[in-house]
Amino acid sequence: MTDNRLRVVFSDESSATEIEAILSAVSGHIVKGPSLQGVYEVQIENQKGTALARKDLMVRDAITLLRRNPSVLFVDLVQ
Repeated sequence: MTDNRLRVVFSDESSATEIEAILSAVSGHIVKGPSLQGVYEVQIENQKGTALARKDLMVRDAITLLRRNPSVLFVDLVQ
């Protein structure tokens, strides 16, 4: 896993402030969206010089944390 972009869908009840807080917790920010279907494209940031294995771990950790959040309906890697 080398791509740091995720597709994320939040519940309709999620406010912009809540979405920002959720993404901040995983070092993410919106780069695209929402689409008509409510899908956001989110970039998970990494530090310069971070080893490839660590970047992959950061993305996997972000996916795990987002999936545990009740305001997140869907999350997966951008293909």
